[in-house]
Amino acid sequence: LREDGVVQQLGTSDRLFIGARTPALRSAAEDTLALLAKSPGECVLSDQIDQQLWNKWVMLCAGAAVTSLMRSSVGEILGTTYGRNVVQAALDECLAVARLEGFELQRDAIAQIEGMLLNPSSIWIASMARDIEAGVARLEADSIVGDMVARGMLHGLACPTLQTAFTHLQAYLDRQQR
Repeated sequence: LREDGVVQQLGTSDRLFIGARTPALRSAAEDTLALLAKSPGECVLSDQIDQQLWNKWVMLCAGAAVTSLMRSSVGEILGTTYGRNVVQAALDECLAVARLEGFELQRDAIAQIEGMLLNPSSIWIASMARDIEAGVARLEADSIVGDMVARGMLHGLACPTLQTAFTHLQAYLDRQQR
């Protein structure tokens, strides 16, 4: 989020999945795809949009949790003594929640996420971590990390790495509100 309030995309991956959550919405999804396909980037019509959303959420939650908690890029975290363990723990917790919610990720989706979050040369840092660095007073902490923790807890899964990150995010937000 820039200072002027504009959302700026910094990543190089410009891939958008569109899909209908019900058969009645299929036509609307196809119409939206036709409009967006005229713009740069790749647009894909998915028959499994809920799974695509979970794939994205697992990556985003694990990545936002660790880069926000550590206030560092993936590569910087992985360059520490226990950084790989921390990133892997966050990812494993997210994958476990997805599985318990009925959206187990396929091997290729996991490999793509691991390629991003377990790459020692990665300079990627979640936008939430960038917002913390900029002192932004509002974050998507509840909907990205907090909701993943809550869903894990409903299934009896403690998610200690995600809980630690969410605690950090809540403390940061409390301080910003004061």
